[in-house]
Amino acid sequence: MFRKLDDFVNIWQVESQKTIQLLTHVTDETLDQNIVENHNTIGWLSWHLGVSVIGLGGLASIPFSINKNQKQIPRTADEIVNTYEIATSEFLSYVKKNWDDQELLKEIDMFGQKIPLGTLLFMIIEHQTHHRGQLTVLMRQAGLKVTGLFGPTKEEQ
Repeated sequence: MFRKLDDFVNIWQVESQKTIQLLTHVTDETLDQNIVENHNTIGWLSWHLGVSVIGLGGLASIPFSINKNQKQIPRTADEIVNTYEIATSEFLSYVKKNWDDQELLKEIDMFGQKIPLGTLLFMIIEHQTHHRGQLTVLMRQAGLKVTGLFGPTKEEQ
């Protein structure tokens, strides 16, 4: 759980940039790549990274200028990156402008469970990290460049 807003802001800025860097290597041709039929595709995972910020941020009543549906995956990688950039920028701007350390202790309802906003912020980062890991596996399988997220990749060494 985050107790200091500055700690979240610093981590989010780094982690969202890592995600953007990774997403820029996704191509339109590889959006349907998956490990086996009926499992998550590169397109679904990439899209989910952006729209989940909107969905989870919405639990804290954060307004967004875009309203995207998880089930309506774009057919272009550029639209996916653009949506992620808008969602994460609006999310961070709202949090920085409207929240402070004390606000992080405020509890909200998350799927029937009360959690502090500081926990929601932590969960958003962890959720993103989880799906980025899944995405890197599919990207490697598709022959795409994978950027280092927590240290260099084999190709970057």
